[in-house]
Amino acid sequence: MDAEEIEQTRKGLQQLAERTHYYGNVVANETTFIARVANVGVLPKEVAYSSGAVGPTARGSGLDYDVRKHLPYAAYGEIPFDVITSPRGDVLGRALVRVGELLESVKIIRYCLDHLPDGPIAVKAPRKVPVGEAVSRYEAPRGECIHYVRSNGSDKPARVKVRAPTMANLASIRHCLLNQQVADIPIILAAIDPCFSCTDRTVMLVKGGSRSAEVMGWEELRQRSIARKPL
Repeated sequence: MDAEEIEQTRKGLQQLAERTHYYGNVVANETTFIARVANVGVLPKEVAYSSGAVGPTARGSGLDYDVRKHLPYAAYGEIPFDVITSPRGDVLGRALVRVGELLESVKIIRYCLDHLPDGPIAVKAPRKVPVGEAVSRYEAPRGECIHYVRSNGSDKPARVKVRAPTMANLASIRHCLLNQQVADIPIILAAIDPCFSCTDRTVMLVKGGSRSAEVMGWEELRQRSIARKPL
């Protein structure tokens, strides 16, 4: 980034921080908002842990875990920042965590801009990857995301598997919905910030020797898996 880009980024961060402080005040002090979300969708700390919750959903129940802090990657081991948690365990707690993480993100970016080294990008990824497999974990906005990749030595992966944070957090919804009102279901679900396209899986079957393709249904995929037929 050149000096002009850094200055533009700083201005954008200032605007973001100002708006975030405004909404943070609403979340923390607006009585109508608090009355609607306090003690709704409660997820105790031990249940969040046993159900594999990640990200703000877990930290909103008091779990102090962030991949960037506990298993640092890239430059996160060099950046001072706090893991934002709330002991509340309800929708309000998750909202407080998200607002706090926005402000913490502003601090992280400002620190990076202040300590950004000169010169070209340090890592240049090769077009072809040696034969092998790897698993990586990183902190996405919704929580820990896991990627598994297997390479056959070409420029195209032999297999890719993604465990998205929404998939991990859906299990906790069962407990959050216990003894709640029907009207609470939308906000309890929204509180984990779900991305359902991250949890769905589709197999596209391309017919050999042609450009035609069809989507394979779950039952056909299951039967092919049982019979071990190649795709």
